[in-house]
Order: sequence, then C-alpha cells, then structure tokens
Amino acid sequence: MSPKKIKEGITQTDSMLKRNTEINEAMARALFFYLVALVVSLASQLSIQTFYFYSGGFLLCSLSFLHLLIKLSYEVPTKRFLFSLQGFTLIYGLSLAYIVGDLLINSFGTPFIGLDDATYQAQQTNIANNLTIHYGALSDNTLMTGFYSGYPNFGGILMYLVGSKHWLVPRVATVLLHVCSIIPFYRIVSRYSTVGSSLTATILYAISPMILTLQFLQLKDGLLITLLVVSTYSILNLTERRKPLLYLSVLIVCLFAMITIRAMVIVAFLVSIFLFYILRRQRGSVFVGLGLSVLIVGGVLYLWSWLATNGIVLDPEAYYSVRMELLGDSERMAGEASQLSSTWYVALVSAPLFVVMSPFVPIPSAFVFENPLYPSTNFEFSANVFLYALIPLFFVYIYRILKERQTTQAPLFILLFFFVYKVGSALSGMTIWSYRQTLPATLAVLLLIPIGLDTTPSKTTKRIKRITSIILVILLFAWTFFRTYIRQ
Repeated sequence: MSPKKIKEGITQTDSMLKRNTEINEAMARALFFYLVALVVSLASQLSIQTFYFYSGGFLLCSLSFLHLLIKLSYEVPTKRFLFSLQGFTLIYGLSLAYIVGDLLINSFGTPFIGLDDATYQAQQTNIANNLTIHYGALSDNTLMTGFYSGYPNFGGILMYLVGSKHWLVPRVATVLLHVCSIIPFYRIVSRYSTVGSSLTATILYAISPMILTLQFLQLKDGLLITLLVVSTYSILNLTERRKPLLYLSVLIVCLFAMITIRAMVIVAFLVSIFLFYILRRQRGSVFVGLGLSVLIVGGVLYLWSWLATNGIVLDPEAYYSVRMELLGDSERMAGEASQLSSTWYVALVSAPLFVVMSPFVPIPSAFVFENPLYPSTNFEFSANVFLYALIPLFFVYIYRILKERQTTQAPLFILLFFFVYKVGSALSGMTIWSYRQTLPATLAVLLLIPIGLDTTPSKTTKRIKRITSIILVILLFAWTFFRTYIRQ
C-alpha cells in the first residue's frame, strides 16, 4: 500500500474516532439530562407521569438505533447506505405511528395526544366525506379555508384518495414525506462537511426523536419540516446558480405551501436570505441577493393574493399586522395570568432576556401542564432532551464560524435562519417555550451539526461544551422550580 493511501486511511480513522466521540458524548448527555429532569421533578414534589417512562424507552431505543446506524455508515457505500436508511426510517416511523397510537388508545381511549390532532382528524374526515359526496369535485365548501387549513386539506384529500378515514392515513403520508426528504437533507450537509459527518447528521435527522416525534403524530409540523428542507436545498442551489429557474420555482411553491401551515416561517426564511447575501464577501452579492429576494417575495405575494382574492386566507398585510403588534408584549412573554406579568420590570427586561435565552430553549420538563379540555402526555419530552444534548455541540460550530470567518459558506444561511427564527419566537411570547413552535430552528441545529463533528477538539471547544452544559442544567432546574411564575 502506498504511503498516500496509508495516510488517507489514518486520516479517515481519526475522523471516524472523533465523530464517534462527539456522538457518544451527546448520547451520554441525553441520558444525563433525562435523569436530571427526573431528580428535579422529584425534588419539586411533582408526581412522575407514565409518559416519562414511555419517553425513556423511546429515547433508549432511538440511541441504540443511532449507534448501530452510525457504525454501519462506515462500512457501506454512501448511496447504498442512504437507500437503506430510507427503508429503515420508513419501517421505524410507521411502526412508531401504530405503536404510539395504540398506546394512546389504551391509555386515553383515543389515538390523539391533544386538541390539535383530534381537531385535525375531525376536519380531515369531514373533507373526505365532502369529496365523497361530490364524487371528488371541489365546491365552495369541500375544502377548508384559513391559515391553518393546509394540513387538514392534505390529510382529507389523502383519506378520500385512499378510501379510508382511519387516523393512520395522514400519519403514514407524513412519514413517507419525511423519508423522501432524507436525500435533500444529505445533499445540503454534504456541501460543507465530510462524507462521514454528513451521514451522521443525516442519521440524526432521519430517526432521532428531534424530528421523528413530529412525523408519526397527526400534526402539521412534520409537513412543515419537509417543506423547509426542500426550501433550504433550493436556496443553496440558487446561490450556486444551479438550474435557477427550476429551483426558484420550487422555492416559491414551498414557501407558498407554508401560507396555510405556518406563514410566519416565511418571513424568517426571507430575512435570512437577504442577510446572507449582505454578509457574503463577494462582489455584487448584495445586488444578487436583493434581486433574488424581490423575485421570491413577488412570487409568494402573487400566489398569496390569489388565495386572498378567492377568500381562502386573509391578505398578507392583515395577517402580519396582527402578529407584528404582539411582538415584545411582556404579558404574552411572561404569561398573561402569571404573577410576573403585572410587574413593571418585566416590560423592561423580558424581550432582551428572552432573546439571549432563546438558543437554550425550549427546556425539557418532566411534568405535565394540566389541560382541562384534553389529557396531556408531554409527547415532546424525549425530543426535547435529545435537542438539549446537541446544543453544546451546536455552540462549537458558532465558535468555529466566528473564529474562521467562514462567511461565504452555505452554513451561514442556516445559522442566520436559526437566530432570526429564535429571535422572532422570543419576541412573539410563549412560542419560545414550545418545542413544536421552535421546530424550524431545531432543523437548523441538525443541519449545522456536521460542522461541530468536523471540528478538531481543543481546550476551547471542550470548555464551550462544558459551560453550555452547565447553563442547560441550571435552566432545567430554574424552569421546573419557577414554572408557576414563568408559565401558567
């Protein structure tokens, strides 16, 4: 064997060991935060709910599969592995959809975790019935209208086409879309990372609790994440001037689809595009970014106006004006019924404090906020613990981009989207505490993880992870003990 090949083999082995170390540390942190949440819950005299043990089982199962798949990724050719990962994710996701639904039926007599998905099921069933009555023809009252009509229409049409109104139909479809998004996700991260780190990040995206939890439940968030992955893939292709007409059209269609799912995400995405081109150190970049932004905004507004003209949604001005008025509302941030919301200093410090805290939240809670209208299972717990475990590694990437000034790389756009979305969530009030509401930022964390895996460990990066972990533990304690003041 030639010295060159020997050197390449040594480099690959070192890289593999480094990635394994980082991921093993993250898995250990996930279990550590899980146990800390249990201790904190007991210390604050809270009862341990049944969901906590289900979440622990799901977390251990996910960590085991992650470990096995990451090990397998070193031994199988990339294309074959990605295809195998899609197959495994499909089986795993569909199995979880059925098992979780069955557990919920046995526990609560219904396969739904809250009012949202129960409402979606009723709406989807109604749409399927309307389509059946009209033999598939669309009339004025066949489909739903409004800013949250996208997912019910999606599920209702599928129920009609499949010929079944079973609650599994939209969940199966969402899992299938998630499986399809695995390849675009890999192609995004492989632009700025090694093959091994890109595969590791793709595995985390495919089967970690962070994303999969929202894919096997009857919620719109899984659909939103798939659209965001395709949108990010499209904007990066546009930046590299690859098939601009095709990817511009795909991006506009994806953002248009978000109007009836979660329209506020569109603003964060467009602001990130504009900031990205401003900060790139290339001649004419600002003008290219401005022109591209105008084209995208123009396309989305044109389609949005068409929806508004047909009475499906409000026009953009009416939608955003109401939401912009709520930004920085201290009562919404502290909780309208909380004891803190009436104090004068909350209005002064709440907005900047929430912005500073935003990268570290939401915080996993080993307790349930009682919902008098519907039983709550705290289904987000495992996903949130896993996210918590990756945040220290995410801060290593932030350190790297600040140190090396890598402002012309694709990750800059993703990092900007993370902060723009987090700041928007912080200023909009309670959404910052919700794992579902902040899921787009969670996607950004996963997209940036390969940079942390590729970073050579040093005293500084170890110190960053240690300090971040300490902050996260403190926040976990504070959130639990002062929950009655922060959120009621």
